[in-house]
Amino acid sequence: MRALIIVPATVLLAAAGAAALCAAAGWTLQSRPMLLAAGICLISSVVATLPLLLTRSATQASIVPAGLTGTVIHLFATLALAAPFFLSTAREPASFTYWLFAFYAVSLAALVVEFVRAVRSAPVAAAPGNRD
Repeated sequence: MRALIIVPATVLLAAAGAAALCAAAGWTLQSRPMLLAAGICLISSVVATLPLLLTRSATQASIVPAGLTGTVIHLFATLALAAPFFLSTAREPASFTYWLFAFYAVSLAALVVEFVRAVRSAPVAAAPGNRD
């Protein structure tokens, strides 16, 4: 499945780009919060592709709710995995929140692109009353 390759690659590319931007600007890169946020978004985006995998050979009418379910799973998995770090603010700096938001946005955009691609490539179901 293409989404299992594209979405993690997009998150890793965004992490590399952010690290390069921090190095070019002369900012100190806090690698632990960045890697932690990237890992959380990687895990949640892989879990979010599960509904798409389950409806692989279905029609468009079945893939559309699977895409919506995948985006909701992505949101709640990201929140559930990041909750321990939000609750222990003494452990992680505030930059964790910013990194998490950036990687969430990038991974969500990549997921939506893959869901739309899956819907467009799926066959259209015939209308129930239409017998040609």
